[in-house]
Amino acid sequence: QRLGKNKIFAVSADGAFHIRFGVTGMGASVVTDFFIPNGLVTTWDTGEAYTYVRVFNPGASAINVYFMGLSRH
Repeated sequence: QRLGKNKIFAVSADGAFHIRFGVTGMGASVVTDFFIPNGLVTTWDTGEAYTYVRVFNPGASAINVYFMGLSRH
């Protein structure tokens, strides 16, 4: 998912997942990336270094992942 530089966002899901930050051409997220448990809402800032995020579902069933853009104001 392309978000762009210096973007603040919240992410949650109806299942546990892993998240990875990177740039164009980054690899898929894997089980060793940052783990977010089921039901937790986290906020992130992509900063100057990153423009993309990828998520990995470690479970056997599908999950829904939700992104919401936030403002610094």
